[in-house]
Amino acid sequence: MDYTIIQIARLNNTPLEFSSSQVSYPLAPLVSSDYSDNENSPVLKIRATLFIDFKNLSTPTVESLIEKDDCIEIVFAYDYSDVIPDDYAVWYVEIECTSKSLDNIKNIVSYLSDVDPKTSRGTETRVQTTA
Repeated sequence: MDYTIIQIARLNNTPLEFSSSQVSYPLAPLVSSDYSDNENSPVLKIRATLFIDFKNLSTPTVESLIEKDDCIEIVFAYDYSDVIPDDYAVWYVEIECTSKSLDNIKNIVSYLSDVDPKTSRGTETRVQTTA
């Protein structure tokens, strides 16, 4: 599978606040996807929202994106804080994927992983089909 990272951007200058009793740390990525046409070939657009410690100024990365059967597995990586934060930065990641087997993709499993791993958090997202 070929993919292009279209954008990785921090969206907020003011922290988004969660109390540590409200959330499990790290917060799982929120992911959506849809198909579009790019010069008559199908493209799967994947959009992810990542919630990262507001004090951490480093940009998260797409560590891996792998096609497995009817699933795409994405690992987003950044350096976690050892302390559970109350303030979060919101990051937007947009990826375009192309593959001959793109029509077979039914799910996207995404993980937010520590570059110095002790723990990770993930979600599974169903791929929207066109009506």
